[in-house]
Amino acid sequence: MIEIDLIAGELNDFKALSPTPDSWAANPENEVAVWTIKLEANAKWILPASKQNVNRGLYFTMESLFN
Repeated sequence: MIEIDLIAGELNDFKALSPTPDSWAANPENEVAVWTIKLEANAKWILPASKQNVNRGLYFTMESLFN
C-alpha cells in the first residue's frame, strides 16, 4: 500500500490546494512540492523527475516512532 497526501504542488494529474499568493509555491516555475508518502513494508515508489534542476530534500521517519 502507498498513500500520498499533497500539501503543496502537483503529482501526476493531482494538485494540492492553491498556496497563498505571496508564497514561493505560488509560482509554478519554482516546482515547490510538499508531500507525505506512507509506504507499507517492502513497498516501492519512484520519485518523479522534476522538469528542471531543483533542490530536493527527503525526510524519512518510522511511524512506529510516533505512536
